[in-house]
Amino acid sequence: MPVGMATTARAPEIIRDVPQVGAPRSPNIEQLRALNPDLVIANILFKPALQPILRQHGFTAYFIDNQRYSDVIANVEMFGRAFGRTERSNQVLNDIRRREAAIRQRVQGRPSPIVMIIFGTADSFSLSTEFSYAGEMARMLGARNITSGMNVPLNVQTIPLSMENVLAANPQVILRISHGNPAEMQSMFEREFTQNPLWGTMSAVQNGRVIDLPVDLFFSNPGLAMVDALEQLARVLYP
Repeated sequence: MPVGMATTARAPEIIRDVPQVGAPRSPNIEQLRALNPDLVIANILFKPALQPILRQHGFTAYFIDNQRYSDVIANVEMFGRAFGRTERSNQVLNDIRRREAAIRQRVQGRPSPIVMIIFGTADSFSLSTEFSYAGEMARMLGARNITSGMNVPLNVQTIPLSMENVLAANPQVILRISHGNPAEMQSMFEREFTQNPLWGTMSAVQNGRVIDLPVDLFFSNPGLAMVDALEQLARVLYP
């Protein structure tokens, strides 16, 4: 049973009352020791910082890659086997696959849109590749990511935004994802798209197909709610 978790406002209902022990990258070690967990599960992105600390305090830790849709599927299967709960994990995965099949059926045979996914932070805008969370789902739905022809190294999730490359690709749909305060990021996006006339030459802008994706589903992988994100993305790409 879970005895503790990282501090988050996105905790699913089933574990909302589990004690929270601080940021995923730097949990409160004293609180963690008081909970005396048999196993600490953490994101592999935090392994360089966390592993030495957890080892120093005698914790057994397992680091998982949980960045993409396919990662969640693999992790549910793995945890089902590890904890002797394969029947329950199969139930969860069967429900996800049923919904996923229905989504794929709805979009099957539709023309593949050319998609650009912008990941915006307070410092810069970058392009999400087909190896990113949203990019993988767009590929699953048959969309063509403009980065697919840019010789992106395997598993690189974002690359710098180059207006030259974007103009050449002329995306039919522009998806925007915010990292940080949603209201502030919305203002930054709007300012960029209003002040830079190059955006207005693109098909997506001319046809009103610039969409801000909801932060709760698309900022980072929301776990089992990823299938909700897939449904949302299908509605956006294939209205």
